[in-house]
Order: sequence, then structure tokens, then C-alpha cells
Amino acid sequence: MSDQQPGEGVPAPPADLDESIAIPLEWHIPEGMVSRYATNIVVQHSAHEFTVSFFEVNPPVILGSIEERKAALQQMGSVRAECIARIIIAPGRMPAFIKALQTNMEKHASTIKEQGQEVDE
Repeated sequence: MSDQQPGEGVPAPPADLDESIAIPLEWHIPEGMVSRYATNIVVQHSAHEFTVSFFEVNPPVILGSIEERKAALQQMGSVRAECIARIIIAPGRMPAFIKALQTNMEKHASTIKEQGQEVDE
């Protein structure tokens, strides 16, 4: 199912098509798909879309005494955040996306509390 509107590269459905017909989705994750750990997320928007970019930061390995490590960090300037995935979401789908995130965050927090652990905010 597409979130594009007629005229945006997708032909309009026939006028006699009953739009109440739901076709089930088969959720498929390809075997070779690599999962990465997102340490940072950037959300941007325009009038027509939201772009959610996921970044992974690999901390540098810095060895030595405390003074040597401090000096190395001061000389570093920055650490690279590598974009590992980007998704674009139509504004009309954002409320469902946010609700799915919120629902799963609440379930996660509940599970963590049941285990007697502290919940990260």
C-alpha cells in the first residue's frame, strides 16, 4: 500500500473500487538485512514529508594516562556519526508512527519496572 496521492506517480484507482477492502500485509525482513545500533536520531520535516535519519557513533579508542586521553580528546575536534538508515514518512502517517513508538516504549518501561529495574527517561 502506498502513501502517495494520485498524480504523484501512482495511477488513480478505478472509481468503482471499494476503498474499504483491506489487503493483509505480509511483513518480510530479508535474510541478509543487517541490523545496526542507532545511537543518535535526527528528525527533519518539510511540507510534504518527515525524514528520520538514524546515526551510529563509534567512540574512538583512546589509550594512555588520564592526561594523555584528555589531550587526545581535546585535539580530536569531532567524532563521526555515520548515517546507517533513513526513512521518509508522509505527514498523514506520522501520528500512527508516533503512537507505535509510544505504545512500545510504554510496554518496554512496564516490563523493565516489573523486573525491578530503573527505567531510562
